[in-house]
Amino acid sequence: MPYYATHIYTGDGSTNTFAVNFTLGYLHEDHVKVQVEGEAELREITFITPGLVDIGTAPGTGLKVFVYRDTPKEYLVHSYMQGASITAQNIDESNLQSVLINHENLDATVNLIEMNEILDIAEGHSEQAGEYAFLAGTYRDDAQDRANDALVHAEASHSYAADSYNYSVNALSYRDDALDFRNTAESYKDQAVFQAGLASESAEFAEISSVNADFSSMDSYEYMQKSAEWAQKAEDLEVDAGQFSSLHYAAKAAASEDATAADVIQSGAYVVQSNEYAELSKDWAEKVEDSEVVPGSFSSLHHASKSQVSASDAAVSAANAEGFAIDASVYSNLGLGGAAGFDFGLVSDTVEVFPTDYGTLI
Repeated sequence: MPYYATHIYTGDGSTNTFAVNFTLGYLHEDHVKVQVEGEAELREITFITPGLVDIGTAPGTGLKVFVYRDTPKEYLVHSYMQGASITAQNIDESNLQSVLINHENLDATVNLIEMNEILDIAEGHSEQAGEYAFLAGTYRDDAQDRANDALVHAEASHSYAADSYNYSVNALSYRDDALDFRNTAESYKDQAVFQAGLASESAEFAEISSVNADFSSMDSYEYMQKSAEWAQKAEDLEVDAGQFSSLHYAAKAAASEDATAADVIQSGAYVVQSNEYAELSKDWAEKVEDSEVVPGSFSSLHHASKSQVSASDAAVSAANAEGFAIDASVYSNLGLGGAAGFDFGLVSDTVEVFPTDYGTLI
């Protein structure tokens, strides 16, 4: 059976460099381990190239050298936080960590299967040896009859062997079909997970844009209120500390023959300021998309447009995710159905063991 994350070499007493070419490689050099048969401790290794390591003293002739990958299973290589920047490399490495761990688990399963097969064979040989010893002792005086019987059974055995071979060929064919369906289901599952992630991300963008639109609307309303106060807040009522409205100064000028030119000018200045606040209020409400009201800030119209686009993207991605999830379920059921009714133990030396639980789509 194939290994995804394990190489087994045989020492010759002189070679101390060994190739590292696992399926899908490795995330970090410190995930690569070397164990020499008969040694309690792992070897300290030095990478000559990404695909070749020096393990120090050459292992003795005939000793097994195990070069394997041990990807961390107790922590994530990347941890994401709300609002943090996400890169394609980080996403790829996070996904790769899961695949590498699955490969390593498959290697462990292969080892267990091979050990069980060896134990079953040994147990079967032991039982047969006991049976034949009993028969030999019981029928030693009738050897010729047993020889004739053996010939008959041999012919029958040959027929059974031919049938067994045909069943094995059929089992391998169905195994290959099941694997193809499994791989197709996994592909659709991955697409469903990816589209679900896009839907979630678009929904978050839509929510953020909606909140920003609310804040822009609040700013627009506040500037509108301030504009009205600078224009017509009642006489002797302050707009800001020590400052009064245009209406206040106009009233003072009208009530006093001694009103100075400065009072009139001040009144005009606050009319201008009121107009500026009114214009800014309008910008906060409806300035076109992607045009800043002030540096780094945009209007309610801008955020509403962004929210609508993000919501639309979320709906499309969610629909895609649902479609891929359905396809994954269909192909998963096809893979399981194609293999039903066949005893893969008949071809245990060639049939790979693979998982059929694809988890829950998010």
